[in-house]
Amino acid sequence: MKRSIVMSFTSLAIISFVNLVHADFVITLGSSNACSSISGQWVGAATLSNWLIDCSYHGSGSATPIDGSGNFAMDFSANKDAGSLLCPNQYMDHFSGHCSDGLVTIFTNYGNLVGNVLGNTGNVKGIVTILGVNAELTIKMNKIG
Repeated sequence: MKRSIVMSFTSLAIISFVNLVHADFVITLGSSNACSSISGQWVGAATLSNWLIDCSYHGSGSATPIDGSGNFAMDFSANKDAGSLLCPNQYMDHFSGHCSDGLVTIFTNYGNLVGNVLGNTGNVKGIVTILGVNAELTIKMNKIG
């Protein structure tokens, strides 16, 4: 019975974790006319940590070309390399975004992260809320196509 309660709590925590790890990405590009460089394939690594959890991920994403209004879409997936049982093994999502004057915003429902992209490399960093606790998220990414 006790093991069943612990497993139920762990499952609930993982489901909650997946639903709460969202943040708007606000990324500054190397130049104001660089919005067209967003489209294509990206790969990266991320860490999520605080006093309770420490998670490492690798992932990839693909961004559609920017339309005439500066809008685009992005599909994203990440797989866990290491970390707590509270870290989900896989995370996939679809985002919409906007780029104007070298500033990219990728929209989600929670929080904000900031970063920059120069050429084919970039980084994003910020605080997200997981199960009511703040955690630091760091993402490093490279464009591959």
